[in-house]
Amino acid sequence: MGSISAQFNPKQLEVPDGFGVAIHFTDPKPGEMDLLEASGVRWIRADLVWLRTEVKKGQYDFSAYDRLLDQLERHNLRAIFILDYGNPLYDGGFSPHTDAGRQAFARWAVAAVKHFQGRGVVWEMYNEPNILPFWSPRPNVQDYIKLAKTVGKAIHRVYPQEVIIGPALAGSVNKPGRQEFLEACFQAGLLEDWSAVSIHPYRITRPETVTRDYRQLRLLIAKYAPPGKKIPIIAGEWGYPSSTAWRQGKVIDPTTQAKYLGRQWLNNLANEIPLSIWYDWQNNGPKAEDPEHNYGLIGYADPKQNRPTYEVKPAYRAAQALNQSLKGFQFNKRLDVGRADDYVLLFNQGNQVKIAAWTTAQSPHTTVIPTSPGSFRALDYLGQNPKTLKATTQGLSLSLTDAPQYLTPTQPNALLQLAAAWETLPLEQVVPGSQTIDVPLRLRNPLSTPIQVNTGTQIATIPPRQTQSLVTTVTPSRQGKAQPLRLEWQVRGLGVLTQRTDLLLTNPLTATILPMGANQLTVVLQNPAGTALKGRATLTNLQGLGVTTRSQPIQFASGETQKYLKFKARRTQSTYQAGLEVTEGGTLHTFPPQQFKTVINFADLNAKTVGQALQTIPGGDAKVRSQQSLTVIPSASRYATTVGRNVLKITYQFQAGWKYLHLLPTRQYQSRLSIQGRPQSLGLWIHGDGSGNQISLRYQDKTGQIFQPKSQVITWKGWRYITFALDGQDATVWGGAADGIVHYPMQLNSLLAIDNAKKQVTSGEIYVGQPTLVW
Repeated sequence: MGSISAQFNPKQLEVPDGFGVAIHFTDPKPGEMDLLEASGVRWIRADLVWLRTEVKKGQYDFSAYDRLLDQLERHNLRAIFILDYGNPLYDGGFSPHTDAGRQAFARWAVAAVKHFQGRGVVWEMYNEPNILPFWSPRPNVQDYIKLAKTVGKAIHRVYPQEVIIGPALAGSVNKPGRQEFLEACFQAGLLEDWSAVSIHPYRITRPETVTRDYRQLRLLIAKYAPPGKKIPIIAGEWGYPSSTAWRQGKVIDPTTQAKYLGRQWLNNLANEIPLSIWYDWQNNGPKAEDPEHNYGLIGYADPKQNRPTYEVKPAYRAAQALNQSLKGFQFNKRLDVGRADDYVLLFNQGNQVKIAAWTTAQSPHTTVIPTSPGSFRALDYLGQNPKTLKATTQGLSLSLTDAPQYLTPTQPNALLQLAAAWETLPLEQVVPGSQTIDVPLRLRNPLSTPIQVNTGTQIATIPPRQTQSLVTTVTPSRQGKAQPLRLEWQVRGLGVLTQRTDLLLTNPLTATILPMGANQLTVVLQNPAGTALKGRATLTNLQGLGVTTRSQPIQFASGETQKYLKFKARRTQSTYQAGLEVTEGGTLHTFPPQQFKTVINFADLNAKTVGQALQTIPGGDAKVRSQQSLTVIPSASRYATTVGRNVLKITYQFQAGWKYLHLLPTRQYQSRLSIQGRPQSLGLWIHGDGSGNQISLRYQDKTGQIFQPKSQVITWKGWRYITFALDGQDATVWGGAADGIVHYPMQLNSLLAIDNAKKQVTSGEIYVGQPTLVW
């Protein structure tokens, strides 16, 4: 049911067929549709509001949307209509949550589909049902599932070819509760009726950070999709406001908004997102300080004006430039130029090629793109400032900035033509580790002369206009959960073809080296697939440690998933490091060294001195009362070798409401919060109380930007080693640069935070091992 249309197939998509905007009108102002068409977008997304189209029970009036569709068709635009919201005729105006309300909603939806059948409308099942105020009186995933099932089956029973998408999820997939909402929908079978999964991945950080959301969601869809059904992801609503004040102190000027638009759409193409809807078409109000007024591509127009004058913002020019520069071209692949923060995207139309390129690095820098010699015409992100660049036999030297550039060869470029004719690697491949695998890719020779290709495994000559499948053989280790694979194919006399993918291991082996306890270094070796293993573990790259025995045998029986490796050791320096090698038959798994530095050594504290070094400070709503206390106690002897000799005991009581506490050094110990270098994480042992409260911490960069890593819910009792990433990933940010990039140097703002996430009366006590920075 509802097979995806060709327009939603990322492999067949031409620019600008995958770009659109959100609108909030059915009757455009004079000149508005011409301006919309001239931007180059091909889609609009609009609410089909139930309460406005069924004013009397069973009587439907879609005339306003008839007028809108007539206008859209005259201007080469298609529509996503959102089936949304409540109706005061049913369920008290709340979102449908009774059988009667759901059946009424379904009858209305089927009537809409019947009315607009054959006009290419895509039907979206509600809007942001996971948050207030859109699902009222409060979000309930099971109520949404019942409604979506009822509507999907009702539509496809009569109109099986209609395209339905959903659930228009609000926010990042990685935030608490979002993946659970999606998984509940998929488990319930909604993918049977949906042709695509739509999300609204808003964020205050740069657009490229969405890549992790997309992978997480792709894997989740693959887990639950009906056999043989390919279900893409749609970025159904997402934008950035050009506001003088945004969330958490973030300011985005119109220039940055324009750059982000181009980067968002291009990065979406690179992630196989076939449709990107920018929010919003027009500013919703006149206030520069109100973010909700400033998402538009064009400025606010007073609704009282019959013939408004439209302010064209830089973001409009950026959309127009992208759509015009790449019109008729398909995204081909991302070229690997050696840095993960450099984006070089190759587009093609047959043998013609173009490039879009930018960087997310903090400052501009030069890269070399593998090309044949020749000239390139370059345009900036607004389609302006044309210039000519010269490539040599070494390639094209290009200065990358935070704004996309569009490059077109002025004559056929042989190496780029070959790159475009090279089969594109999938975004990820699921493979076993410690096994040799072949990575076959087809290469068509579009040139008039034969080429000789060396894949590193195979050497072949491909005649003109012929295609061959060539192989690169690799043996990924089991180290870690994912490994990058970079392919370099040498084309004799022309240069190097490069692209990359990520190998997701089915049988990963991970090693976590824990901070020193009392005369013991512990390594947690995890084998989640339960693969049998017999070998040896050896500590490597030791510094600042005295170790009695560096090596010990290891054996995992089939089904065994975790082992604690214990090495007798003592610290000889305050900063120390260790790595690990695991031999498995003839295979060596190498885990790079990690460096450790204790922030505050609890072994130096006792019940009398702990208050001189540490304190617990409440935060949140000042009207919500709390009590908290702090002491230091010796750890039980059986845990001392792992968690350390002394641990903190934090006791807390929170009344209902927004309340949290921070563990902080006193003024005397404030210098311990400053950090040299770029640590990956902060690790500490936590003895949980099973309260369901959340723990995190905060750190700050040189711009004053505050980072709060993703919280962890205390669902466990007993000891558990916890790490908080200090690299800006999966963090909530505010203040300072507010761009999600850590601008070094940095410092800790707290060593631990305990948050009453449920905002209910709660109490408990946790024990904390000494916090340690990990590089």
